[in-house]
Amino acid sequence: MDFLRNLFSGRIGRKHYVFATLLIVIFYFVVYALAVLVFAGVEYFGQMLGISNDTSSNIQLVLITVLMLLDILATLVFTLKVSAKRFHDIGVSGYWSLALFVPLINIFAGATLLLRKGQESQNKYGQPTYSLPLFRAVFGKT
Repeated sequence: MDFLRNLFSGRIGRKHYVFATLLIVIFYFVVYALAVLVFAGVEYFGQMLGISNDTSSNIQLVLITVLMLLDILATLVFTLKVSAKRFHDIGVSGYWSLALFVPLINIFAGATLLLRKGQESQNKYGQPTYSLPLFRAVFGKT
């Protein structure tokens, strides 16, 4: 449980939140592009090696499914981590990050994360991280 507590503890400011969200989107699309390349590569090498179309299709399906599931899982965990830290910066519980997955409420939760200024002094979640470099604030223990 200490691992989970450390994963979601700390604070990040608005600027760090926006950059982390951009990293999440870039990561997702890079893995998606990789899945397309895997799809094309299996098709191409399957024809070269004389593998039947049915076997080639099954291999493609398994590889792409595993790759996309890992991508979705990583994206989900990182999104929860970053949004929990941003909610901590505002001064509320990180459990509010689950509101991002509820239709209509997610609009207000996302707007709060983007627009509301964080607490300038230390709160129960730690010190502000405005002066930390981006990668240390987002990936490191703050």
